[in-house]
Amino acid sequence: MVNWWSSLDFLEQVFAVIAAPSILILTIQTIGLIFGLGGSDSDSDFDVPDDVGGHTDHLDAGLKLFSVRGILAFTSTFGLSGLIISQSGMPKLITLILSTLLGFIALIAIAYLIKWLISLQHSGNLQIKRALGETAEVYLTIPASNKGKGKVNLIIQERLTEFSAVTNDLEAIPTGASVRVTDILENNILVVEKN
Repeated sequence: MVNWWSSLDFLEQVFAVIAAPSILILTIQTIGLIFGLGGSDSDSDFDVPDDVGGHTDHLDAGLKLFSVRGILAFTSTFGLSGLIISQSGMPKLITLILSTLLGFIALIAIAYLIKWLISLQHSGNLQIKRALGETAEVYLTIPASNKGKGKVNLIIQERLTEFSAVTNDLEAIPTGASVRVTDILENNILVVEKN
Protein backbone atom coordinates (compact mmCIF):
# COMPACT_ATOMS: atom_id res chain seq x y z
CA MET A 1 0.00 0.00 0.00
CA VAL A 2 2.82 2.40 0.88
CA ASN A 3 4.60 1.53 -2.35
CA TRP A 4 1.41 2.20 -4.34
CA TRP A 5 0.91 5.56 -2.59
CA SER A 6 4.49 6.67 -3.20
CA SER A 7 4.22 5.68 -6.87
CA LEU A 8 1.44 8.25 -7.39
CA ASP A 9 2.25 11.80 -8.45
CA PHE A 10 0.76 14.75 -6.54
CA LEU A 11 -2.43 15.05 -8.66
CA GLU A 12 -3.10 11.32 -8.40
CA GLN A 13 -2.66 11.52 -4.61
CA VAL A 14 -5.19 14.39 -4.52
CA PHE A 15 -7.63 12.29 -6.53
CA ALA A 16 -7.11 9.33 -4.17
CA VAL A 17 -7.58 11.51 -1.06
CA ILE A 18 -10.86 12.85 -2.50
CA ALA A 19 -12.15 9.47 -3.72
CA ALA A 20 -11.37 7.26 -0.71
CA PRO A 21 -13.47 8.97 2.01
CA SER A 22 -16.26 9.78 -0.44
CA ILE A 23 -16.59 6.17 -1.54
CA LEU A 24 -16.38 5.00 2.07
CA ILE A 25 -19.12 7.38 3.25
CA LEU A 26 -21.31 6.58 0.23
CA THR A 27 -20.88 2.84 0.89
CA ILE A 28 -21.73 3.20 4.59
CA GLN A 29 -24.75 5.36 3.74
CA THR A 30 -25.98 2.85 1.14
CA ILE A 31 -25.56 -0.09 3.52
CA GLY A 32 -27.43 1.89 6.19
CA LEU A 33 -30.31 2.54 3.80
CA ILE A 34 -30.48 -1.13 2.85
CA PHE A 35 -30.87 -2.05 6.53
CA GLY A 36 -33.35 0.76 7.22
CA LEU A 37 -31.02 3.12 9.03
CA GLY A 38 -30.83 6.86 8.34
CA GLY A 39 -34.56 7.45 7.85
CA SER A 40 -34.17 11.21 7.98
CA ASP A 41 -31.99 12.43 5.19
CA SER A 42 -31.34 15.82 3.75
CA ASP A 43 -32.25 14.70 0.24
CA SER A 44 -35.99 14.59 0.94
CA ASP A 45 -36.85 17.39 3.29
CA PHE A 46 -40.60 17.80 3.03
CA ASP A 47 -43.48 17.75 5.48
CA VAL A 48 -46.73 15.96 4.93
CA PRO A 49 -49.71 17.18 6.95
CA ASP A 50 -51.52 14.57 9.01
CA ASP A 51 -55.04 15.93 8.57
CA VAL A 52 -57.58 14.00 6.55
CA GLY A 53 -58.23 16.77 4.06
CA GLY A 54 -54.55 17.46 3.53
CA HIS A 55 -54.88 17.80 -0.27
CA THR A 56 -51.29 16.72 -0.86
CA ASP A 57 -51.54 15.81 -4.51
CA HIS A 58 -47.80 15.81 -4.91
CA LEU A 59 -44.77 15.73 -2.73
CA ASP A 60 -41.83 18.04 -3.26
CA ALA A 61 -40.10 16.33 -6.14
CA GLY A 62 -37.96 19.26 -7.25
CA LEU A 63 -34.47 18.67 -8.63
CA LYS A 64 -31.94 19.12 -5.81
CA LEU A 65 -28.42 19.01 -7.25
CA PHE A 66 -26.48 19.81 -4.12
CA SER A 67 -27.72 17.17 -1.73
CA VAL A 68 -25.47 15.05 0.48
CA ARG A 69 -25.74 12.08 -1.87
CA GLY A 70 -25.19 14.30 -4.91
CA ILE A 71 -22.01 15.82 -3.53
CA LEU A 72 -20.74 12.40 -2.46
CA ALA A 73 -21.46 11.04 -5.95
CA PHE A 74 -19.57 13.98 -7.48
CA THR A 75 -16.52 13.68 -5.24
CA SER A 76 -16.28 9.89 -5.46
CA THR A 77 -16.69 9.88 -9.26
CA PHE A 78 -14.35 12.85 -9.68
CA GLY A 79 -11.65 11.27 -7.53
CA LEU A 80 -11.90 7.72 -8.86
CA SER A 81 -12.19 8.68 -12.53
CA GLY A 82 -9.39 11.24 -12.13
CA LEU A 83 -7.13 8.58 -10.64
CA ILE A 84 -7.94 6.07 -13.38
CA ILE A 85 -7.62 8.58 -16.24
CA SER A 86 -4.37 9.99 -14.85
CA GLN A 87 -2.84 6.52 -14.51
CA SER A 88 -3.77 5.75 -18.12
CA GLY A 89 -1.30 8.41 -19.23
CA MET A 90 -3.63 11.29 -20.16
CA PRO A 91 -2.30 14.84 -19.78
CA LYS A 92 -3.15 16.54 -16.45
CA LEU A 93 -5.46 19.20 -17.94
CA ILE A 94 -7.52 16.62 -19.87
CA THR A 95 -7.62 14.45 -16.74
CA LEU A 96 -9.01 17.35 -14.69
CA ILE A 97 -11.58 18.26 -17.35
CA LEU A 98 -12.78 14.67 -17.88
CA SER A 99 -12.94 13.82 -14.18
CA THR A 100 -14.85 17.05 -13.44
CA LEU A 101 -17.26 16.31 -16.30
CA LEU A 102 -17.82 12.75 -15.07
CA GLY A 103 -18.33 14.05 -11.52
CA PHE A 104 -21.02 16.48 -12.72
CA ILE A 105 -22.70 13.71 -14.71
CA ALA A 106 -22.83 11.62 -11.51
CA LEU A 107 -24.18 14.62 -9.54
CA ILE A 108 -26.97 15.20 -12.07
CA ALA A 109 -27.75 11.48 -12.35
CA ILE A 110 -28.13 11.17 -8.56
CA ALA A 111 -30.31 14.30 -8.46
CA TYR A 112 -32.64 12.86 -11.11
CA LEU A 113 -32.66 9.47 -9.38
CA ILE A 114 -33.64 11.04 -6.05
CA LYS A 115 -36.31 13.16 -7.78
CA TRP A 116 -37.73 10.03 -9.40
CA LEU A 117 -37.68 8.07 -6.11
CA ILE A 118 -39.41 10.91 -4.24
CA SER A 119 -42.09 11.05 -6.93
CA LEU A 120 -42.85 7.37 -6.23
CA GLN A 121 -43.66 8.09 -2.59
CA HIS A 122 -47.28 8.38 -1.50
CA SER A 123 -48.35 10.28 1.57
CA GLY A 124 -51.23 7.92 2.34
CA ASN A 125 -53.45 10.81 3.37
CA LEU A 126 -57.10 10.62 2.47
CA GLN A 127 -57.92 13.16 -0.21
CA ILE A 128 -61.52 14.10 0.43
CA LYS A 129 -61.94 15.91 -2.88
CA ARG A 130 -62.06 12.46 -4.47
CA ALA A 131 -65.47 12.03 -2.84
CA LEU A 132 -67.06 14.51 -5.26
CA GLY A 133 -69.52 12.72 -7.52
CA GLU A 134 -69.20 9.45 -5.61
CA THR A 135 -72.13 7.43 -4.35
CA ALA A 136 -72.49 6.96 -0.59
CA GLU A 137 -74.88 5.18 1.74
CA VAL A 138 -76.63 7.10 4.52
CA TYR A 139 -75.62 5.77 7.93
CA LEU A 140 -77.55 8.25 10.10
CA THR A 141 -80.58 10.10 8.73
CA ILE A 142 -79.72 13.43 7.12
CA PRO A 143 -82.21 16.19 8.08
CA ALA A 144 -83.89 18.12 5.25
CA SER A 145 -83.00 21.62 4.03
CA ASN A 146 -79.58 21.84 5.67
CA LYS A 147 -81.14 21.80 9.17
CA GLY A 148 -78.72 19.33 10.69
CA LYS A 149 -76.08 16.73 9.98
CA GLY A 150 -76.33 13.05 9.33
CA LYS A 151 -73.67 10.51 8.49
CA VAL A 152 -72.73 8.72 5.29
CA ASN A 153 -70.38 5.86 4.47
CA LEU A 154 -68.46 5.80 1.22
CA ILE A 155 -65.34 4.28 -0.24
CA ILE A 156 -62.51 6.68 -1.08
CA GLN A 157 -59.06 5.48 -2.11
CA GLU A 158 -60.10 1.90 -1.40
CA ARG A 159 -61.06 2.74 2.20
CA LEU A 160 -64.49 2.68 3.77
CA THR A 161 -64.90 6.10 5.38
CA GLU A 162 -67.57 7.85 7.40
CA PHE A 163 -68.33 11.56 7.03
CA SER A 164 -70.85 14.03 8.36
CA ALA A 165 -73.27 15.09 5.66
CA VAL A 166 -75.95 17.69 4.98
CA THR A 167 -78.47 18.00 2.18
CA ASN A 168 -80.33 20.79 0.44
CA ASP A 169 -83.19 18.40 -0.42
CA LEU A 170 -86.62 19.33 0.96
CA GLU A 171 -87.07 15.87 2.50
CA ALA A 172 -84.87 14.10 5.03
CA ILE A 173 -82.78 11.27 3.62
CA PRO A 174 -83.29 8.08 5.67
CA THR A 175 -80.72 5.53 6.80
CA GLY A 176 -79.78 3.10 4.04
CA ALA A 177 -80.60 5.49 1.19
CA SER A 178 -78.14 5.95 -1.65
CA VAL A 179 -76.86 9.51 -2.15
CA ARG A 180 -74.41 11.31 -4.40
CA VAL A 181 -71.79 13.77 -3.08
CA THR A 182 -72.24 17.19 -4.71
CA ASP A 183 -69.97 19.44 -2.63
CA ILE A 184 -67.55 19.49 0.29
CA LEU A 185 -67.86 22.09 3.04
CA GLU A 186 -65.40 23.15 5.74
CA ASN A 187 -64.42 20.51 8.27
CA ASN A 188 -64.94 17.80 5.63
CA ILE A 189 -68.74 17.92 5.74
CA LEU A 190 -70.25 16.50 2.58
CA VAL A 191 -73.22 17.97 0.76
CA VAL A 192 -75.28 15.15 -0.72
CA GLU A 193 -78.43 14.62 -2.74
CA LYS A 194 -80.63 11.56 -3.02
CA ASN A 195 -79.94 9.30 -6.03
